[in-house]
Amino acid sequence: MKLSKYSLILLIAMTASCKSNPSSSNKTGNFETLSENKTSIFIEGKTFDNELDFTSFADKILIGKALYNTSIKYDITFINCVFKKPVLAYKNSVDNAHNITSFWGHVSFIECKFMDTVSFRASKFLGQCNFTKSEFFSTVNFEESSFNLNAFFNWCSFEKQVRFQNSFFNQKANFMDTTFSENVSFQSSIFNSDAQFSSSKFYKYADFSLTQHRGNSFYDFSEFFGTLDLSHSFFSNSFSINNNKHKNILFNNTKFMGKTSFIELDFSKDLNFDGSFFLLKRPKTNSIAQEN
Repeated sequence: MKLSKYSLILLIAMTASCKSNPSSSNKTGNFETLSENKTSIFIEGKTFDNELDFTSFADKILIGKALYNTSIKYDITFINCVFKKPVLAYKNSVDNAHNITSFWGHVSFIECKFMDTVSFRASKFLGQCNFTKSEFFSTVNFEESSFNLNAFFNWCSFEKQVRFQNSFFNQKANFMDTTFSENVSFQSSIFNSDAQFSSSKFYKYADFSLTQHRGNSFYDFSEFFGTLDLSHSFFSNSFSINNNKHKNILFNNTKFMGKTSFIELDFSKDLNFDGSFFLLKRPKTNSIAQEN
């Protein structure tokens, strides 16, 4: 069948567009070519043997004393990928300068495996952040990071220490059905909207001290095998921690300004409410005896 002149021109244009589209899946796993893209990145089902350094994806701008920022202004999506080396959005240079990263688009690492260190310390996520069903086999650092839109860490598995202290979650933070095998810290973090930690497992020390919860907070059906520290925290709205298994919970000097629910908790050690304040009625703590 012969093509008309118009159809031939259209076919050539479509072919050229497909070949030049930088958002298509990367076949080589070469991060140098990824950093040259100025539009969205989409990669699925790849294994990467090299370090992924987001601070090298664009020119650095000096924003403070010995503080540089890299701005990435497009969406980044990895699905079902394996990263054998560190994934970094924060680095210290030899002259002791700090390099941080701002992500203007959506950032997604869905069902990915991180075999080495992950550091997004002091990163700014202006778009949605999604790490759903990802596995982390080394240390993870989101300390001092800010999440402007919803942040998804549900169904994740963290095998080593996790740091989220001094982070800011502007919209919903979802950590539902997530496993923390080692210590995790959210100390001094701010949850500006709902915080969801239901059905999660915390095997070591879980530090939520000095946190501010401005939305609703959910810890229902979670299991804390070490100490849960919520001391010196502030809950503006409802707080729910029903049907849980715990060892030691610290609520000392914590303020509850909304409705609270402590139904059928399981304690094998202490529950500390010293110095705590309830604006509404103090809840009953109906605990279940620990089975031997």
